[in-house]
Amino acid sequence: MINMYRANGHLFIRLAAMALLLTGIGCTQTAPSGNAKQTDVKTGTLSDTQQHRYLSALNQAMHGHAQQATETLHRLSEEQPEHAGIWLNLTSLYLQQGAAEQARAMLIRAKALAPDSAMIKNLQGTLALTEDDPEKAQNYFREALARDAKLAEAHYNLALVYDTYYQDIASAITHYQAYLDLLPEDDERTRRWLQTLEQARP
Repeated sequence: MINMYRANGHLFIRLAAMALLLTGIGCTQTAPSGNAKQTDVKTGTLSDTQQHRYLSALNQAMHGHAQQATETLHRLSEEQPEHAGIWLNLTSLYLQQGAAEQARAMLIRAKALAPDSAMIKNLQGTLALTEDDPEKAQNYFREALARDAKLAEAHYNLALVYDTYYQDIASAITHYQAYLDLLPEDDERTRRWLQTLEQARP
């Protein structure tokens, strides 16, 4: 998973697209809870060699080699332009690198393949935050959760909006807790922040 840090060093945008898996007519989407669900994402099928390169790119990204991962995924996108996961991950990588315009272009390609995807809505919300438009971001994150209530990243991002833009502590606590409940492993940093908010709540 790729994180884009913001504000006081604790808060960050957690990008969703790295959870996309690889092949078939339906694209499997895995939330951080580890519970896979079938979505209506249409995607091209990767060959074994392409699948290996795809996984290698994700591994590069998760270990901080964003540029290498981006180059690999761009080459794969030329070979498999119907694979939604490639475009979603390119969106995430460009966001990590602070390249909002490129991220937006990649997201347009992903949306054409998966218009109703919760991950699309989550990334649209992330882009809205790069434009300092919390109202739009909030709406996108809510739409993401309407499509997939177990998308932990959208809970986190919505909590971030309530916390840092609206100081709506009660709503932030609700969504930070939902995010933590969905994780397969504890996020100690967010849990500590949640405890701080709970102690500060009137």
